[in-house]
Amino acid sequence: MAIGAVTPPRWRRRRLIEMNTFRTRLPGLSGAAGSTASETRMVVDARALGARLLAFLAFDAVVCVAVAAFAGKLPSGHAVGLASAAAGVLCVLAYAAFTYHPAPASDASESAAARPHRDNTKTFLALMMIVGVAAYFGGNGTYSTFSAETTNAGSTTASGTLTFSDQINSNSACLSVNGATLNNVNAGCGAIFNLTNLAPGVYGGQAQVTLKNTGSIDAGSLYLFASNVNTTLSAGLTLGNSVTSLSINPLEGTIIPGDSLVVSSNFHSQTFTVTGGPYLPYTTSTLSSGLTSGNSVTTLSVAALDGPVTNGDSIVVSSGANTQTFTASASAAAGATSISVTSQTANFSYPSGSTVSDLAGVTNTVTVTSASANYSYPSSSSVSDTTSNGYVASQLSSGLTSGNTVTSLAVNALPNKVFPGDFVTVTSGAHSQAFTASALANAGATSISVLGATANFSYPSASSIVDPNNMDCVDQKTTTAGVVGATKGTDLNFNWPYGNPLCSQMLVYIQETTGGNHYCWVGNSVSTAMCAIPISVTLSSSLSTGGPITSLPVNALNGNVKSGDSIVLTSGSNTQTFTASADAYTGATSISVNSLTPNFAYPTSTTVSDSTMLSTLNTDTSDSVTQFDKKDPFAHEIGPMLPLSGNGTLNNSATVDLGHAGSVSPPDTRVFLVGVFVPSSNNQNAIQGLFSTFGVTWHIDQ
Repeated sequence: MAIGAVTPPRWRRRRLIEMNTFRTRLPGLSGAAGSTASETRMVVDARALGARLLAFLAFDAVVCVAVAAFAGKLPSGHAVGLASAAAGVLCVLAYAAFTYHPAPASDASESAAARPHRDNTKTFLALMMIVGVAAYFGGNGTYSTFSAETTNAGSTTASGTLTFSDQINSNSACLSVNGATLNNVNAGCGAIFNLTNLAPGVYGGQAQVTLKNTGSIDAGSLYLFASNVNTTLSAGLTLGNSVTSLSINPLEGTIIPGDSLVVSSNFHSQTFTVTGGPYLPYTTSTLSSGLTSGNSVTTLSVAALDGPVTNGDSIVVSSGANTQTFTASASAAAGATSISVTSQTANFSYPSGSTVSDLAGVTNTVTVTSASANYSYPSSSSVSDTTSNGYVASQLSSGLTSGNTVTSLAVNALPNKVFPGDFVTVTSGAHSQAFTASALANAGATSISVLGATANFSYPSASSIVDPNNMDCVDQKTTTAGVVGATKGTDLNFNWPYGNPLCSQMLVYIQETTGGNHYCWVGNSVSTAMCAIPISVTLSSSLSTGGPITSLPVNALNGNVKSGDSIVLTSGSNTQTFTASADAYTGATSISVNSLTPNFAYPTSTTVSDSTMLSTLNTDTSDSVTQFDKKDPFAHEIGPMLPLSGNGTLNNSATVDLGHAGSVSPPDTRVFLVGVFVPSSNNQNAIQGLFSTFGVTWHIDQ
């Protein structure tokens, strides 16, 4: 080592190396006096790189502003214009700087070598521009613009109501919402009428039924049909428990094996199938041991009772034309085989098999196919026999001989089943006899086995056979007299309720009178506007014999008069017949007649009747209550009952049968007259002392 030469320490040498390296990379910083061509070229490349970067950034800014404006993300106006102009100027300057960079000829090889580097730079910057555009659209949610919004909070909905009221005359209205079953169905509305002491061939009775939609929704359809056999549970059912029988209150009609009983309450329902029966509104059985005429009777030996007997009930024993009423001296449960009665002497030798009936309303226990209760149905739940409107009609194919014992009826092929216990009525003219079916007869059968009975008449071949087995209308003997001290049904021995003879003969009519217009919906229609309804009124002012008259002043008509009818005035022994010259409807207070001078000064007590209308009704065999009972719901119902547009005219274009509450057109109220008439025929002793029960059901749908 030479004296005077100093070697720098290691850290110093490293620093000098680093500075030399830096100067090599950036020769413009070198302290050397002379620059090589390579160093000059590197400075130019650095300036060109900055220009390119500035140009691409300017171009990117212009594109972004244009895209934003096109997408509606920037407000229109001067701001956008100035931003676009500035970006454009910047782009032009950058592009000029980018394109002006001449290289020395001696550096051609180096320029060629650097070109890939510049191409890569361009590609990188273009990709960055694309990323910026994508970021603009992808980041739309964070882009700052003016905005506004609204919220509709608290919206609500509410359902309407469809409810119904049923008012008889001026009584309180019965509301569907008040039904015991809590399902907007009220099967407990009052009877339309309770008529007593009716006689054939004279005015029967009627009542006005006013129906009103009390809901907020229009009723698109109004229907009318015969009620099912209805009753209520006398003991409730428990959810999940097995049910093999139903304890029910007294029936309105008859239930037979195979019927479907629907129990309903509070919008719950369950269908059970009847396995026993038939079950009648009264307890029935037959003698298991006969009675001897003249002997004292304190006990009746019977086949197992199908219902209970209550102490004091009237027990009727019947065989052929013979009948006797006993009084129960003790109660007997369903299934009992004897009935204790107050001592009485037998008036006839009643054979084993004679019919025994307790005509008091009874509570039955109906056996059904086992099923688990799907709800805890309380007592008073509705019970409805939905197959209750069966009806079997045929004719004898071989006659019966009076006085002969009958154990079988030869008939034409049956259209429906006849069940054991059914009451089969044979009728010819004014003669009729009820037999009790002793075995099942299927549809198509040509004979019906019956309990032995003596024919009360020589019924010819083709005599009618009727088994109204489980109709809603059912007959029973009256237990109270029509007037004090008179005989009652249970005192008579010729008025068999079996086969429901009163239901089968009594005529029914239903005529609408809404808004003064009329329409005959049920009954004998003498015109579309008019049912055959008899009148029974008096003159409202007296007549004189001074000259011809063309009008009869009367108290409000309770029936109809057809133009051409014979109107008969009667006062004592004085009578005169006028001819109606125009139709007159219920409620009218005068009857137009052809000009005629009264033959007597008829006082206001004079009765006025329509003999033509009475003749029409007395020969009517097609419009009985039993026939009406065939109008079962959802198969043979009447309706939809379109509103009236005039007398006897329906509004066929109407889409609503009963408007919502308060509606005038269509009206929210419809008014009907419902009445009955017992026609007169040669011999009607068989219907003395009987009373019938039946129902009418009104139904509305949306």
